[in-house]
Amino acid sequence: MAKKGNSFFTIGLLIVTNFLAYGLFSRSLGFYLDDWGYLTAFRLNGYEGDGLYWFLMRDNRPASGFFFNFQFETLGLQPFHWHLYVLVLRILVAVMFWAILKILLEKQDPIAFAAAVLFSVYPTFKQTPTVITYSVHWVSLFLLLFSIWLSLWIFKNKRYRLPGTLLALLCALVSHMLVEYFIPLEFARGLALIVLAWRSADKPVKKITRTAWAWAPYILLMTGFLYWRLRLMPTLGNDRNYPHFSSWLKEPLPYFLKLLRYYSEDLYKILAVDVFNAVNKFLSTPPDSHPWMVIFFIIFVIAIAAYRFSQGKNTTHVPFKITALLLGFGLLAIGLGVSPGYAIGRHYAEADFLYNDRFALAATLGAAMVWAAALQLIPWRGLQAFLLGLLLACFTVFHLTNAQVYQNSTSRLKIYLWQLSWRAPNLQRGTAIFGNGEFVSKMGEWPLSMAFTNLYTSNHQDNLQLGYWFFDWDDGLPQDIDKMELYRAQKVLSFISSGRRNIGVMPPSPGKGRCLWVLSPADVNYPAITGVDRQLAAVSNLAQIQPQPNAAPPRVIFGAEPPHTWCYYYQKAALAAQFEEWDKVNQLWSTATEQGYSPKNAVEMSPFIRALYKTNQPQKAEGLLLQAYKVDPKSATYLCELVESLVPDNNSPDWRQTIPCP
Repeated sequence: MAKKGNSFFTIGLLIVTNFLAYGLFSRSLGFYLDDWGYLTAFRLNGYEGDGLYWFLMRDNRPASGFFFNFQFETLGLQPFHWHLYVLVLRILVAVMFWAILKILLEKQDPIAFAAAVLFSVYPTFKQTPTVITYSVHWVSLFLLLFSIWLSLWIFKNKRYRLPGTLLALLCALVSHMLVEYFIPLEFARGLALIVLAWRSADKPVKKITRTAWAWAPYILLMTGFLYWRLRLMPTLGNDRNYPHFSSWLKEPLPYFLKLLRYYSEDLYKILAVDVFNAVNKFLSTPPDSHPWMVIFFIIFVIAIAAYRFSQGKNTTHVPFKITALLLGFGLLAIGLGVSPGYAIGRHYAEADFLYNDRFALAATLGAAMVWAAALQLIPWRGLQAFLLGLLLACFTVFHLTNAQVYQNSTSRLKIYLWQLSWRAPNLQRGTAIFGNGEFVSKMGEWPLSMAFTNLYTSNHQDNLQLGYWFFDWDDGLPQDIDKMELYRAQKVLSFISSGRRNIGVMPPSPGKGRCLWVLSPADVNYPAITGVDRQLAAVSNLAQIQPQPNAAPPRVIFGAEPPHTWCYYYQKAALAAQFEEWDKVNQLWSTATEQGYSPKNAVEMSPFIRALYKTNQPQKAEGLLLQAYKVDPKSATYLCELVESLVPDNNSPDWRQTIPCP
């Protein structure tokens, strides 16, 4: 009964740890990076035809398309459902890892518990919030670990061999079909079977034959799958995940030495750099700005208590042979985990690529084993428990602060899209959205393009050509942009248009009190619009904006509409001014000021100044003009040009005495 209690306690702690690390922000997180490609392909095109099937075919993972479709049909498009789903998957993976270690380590609860809980929050893989993309990775890893556990259980207990083996083979096959990241871990299964066989009382020959017969079905399955994957599987164009066999064969020794260099660099980064960064990130933050001290304390205390509880009444240390076995398995698992990246010429520690941590996801199993073994080498149990609690607490807070970055990205994207929908309720299909730099982290050019597509496209379409795309011109616009053909593609999704069919956009900056600006040539001389943004303003074509029908970010994806504060009234006024609805602009100003809202720059006051002049209210217009200059003194030239364009012969001394026109 005590052993069952230990097991339930361990599983409970794995659940709590994963929830604290990945579940606290789950309701305020959204979709990121590659998530938007899968979501867009499904939402606009479904599974068959031009939908998920072809999207995954282009990614050379045709079997994943069916599973992605199943997940979308089950979970829908609400981000919270996906984040909760991935949280459950992470818990299941951690439990299966712990169950395997229990068998492999002869039920040494302390060291198995330490490895499993360290794996749960190990700081190498930081893309857990990218839930759609990596959902299949977690399913694949769970299925493979379950398959390994089941094969070890059958081998040890000698029961249910045929049905158990068939189920384990099926799980392994599905795991391989979903993603290729975890296939090399199959060799860890073989080594684990060898360890179990050598513990038995059988003769050496029988140990070898038992191991060979037990492992053979899985090796044959893996070999057959790899032959199909590399030789028979249909592909669309270049297969970016195809191994570089030619390099292996032409220059075996240099290639082997390169692999050793990759492994040593990755080993150092995974075991030392990532752990140091996680601990240092927590310890270097000023105490008065720590939002996670309570959680740190909770994890720290629970980890120590759980570790001591898992030791029970046993006063002896874990045998050194068990510690050495775990250390060896850990180093091997790290190598196996990063090897798929090596096969295609990539590795985790390379500095020239973002988001390389995906190449080390499988390796975190080995890293957790190495650190758990290292803790066991400390002779004092109290110090073991203290260091384990410290690592778990720092790792958990590391993931929480990482989730906060993703949460901020979601908040910024939501503000951006809602303000754009207020200002441009309908964009003509084929509109290029020009910007300067990445204003929403964890996104990028093509994920933002997918977000814009989901904003302005609500119906199913029968092709893979998108109507909208975001272009980041942070290096400056080409001189002949108005004559250029614009083309972009991501896998099978594409966009084609011309340089003249664009709108230039400056993102909102709440810290500076600035709303989103859809630029126009009239904004070129505003002093805060400089460099690339000035180029965007010069070519921005507001004719791409239409007032009807109204587009709104799908609430199931982006959440509820934000409260109507100043930026709402400004965006609606700018839209009304574009279509010369001057009375509506005046009404929006009255409503905004009655509620206590006011702008902090001249650009956001310009539609209201124009409306007052256009409705023959020059005194009010001049009063608002002076107010604009007062809140934004650097805008004198901009304001003078604005009034002169409205009233060319205006020589009123009142405002000219205050605003120095050139």
